[in-house]
Amino acid sequence: MRLSADAIKDYDLDNFELVSASDAAMTAALARAIRREEPIVVTTWKPHWMFGRWKLRMLKDPKHTLGKQQHVDAKARAGFFTDHPEVAAVIARINLPIEDVETYMFKASETSVDEAVEAFIAENPDRVHYWVTGEIK
Repeated sequence: MRLSADAIKDYDLDNFELVSASDAAMTAALARAIRREEPIVVTTWKPHWMFGRWKLRMLKDPKHTLGKQQHVDAKARAGFFTDHPEVAAVIARINLPIEDVETYMFKASETSVDEAVEAFIAENPDRVHYWVTGEIK
């Protein structure tokens, strides 16, 4: 919320009102605006399941008021790669584009995590095969 308030100042968006609400309230307001075909700006983050449900876009932030792009790295204890080279190789091969994460987060929110994982495996057999074996089909 603080960063959103900063963005309103930095970009001279005085005609916008920043409203604090829960994630559930935010997504309900977003769903309502989309259903009514009304414009809305929400303060969200990626990954989030809402990007798997609706076609949304992030506003540009050339001043980086809201921060810069981040990423997630897999880390392990010292010696892990030597002790478990097969597992380490699998972990090193896993790469999930954020759009895929959001798609399956949405599926999980609509069904369950287990069903979303099963769907991912069924819908991405070549990718999963590569992760597990290192072989490209």
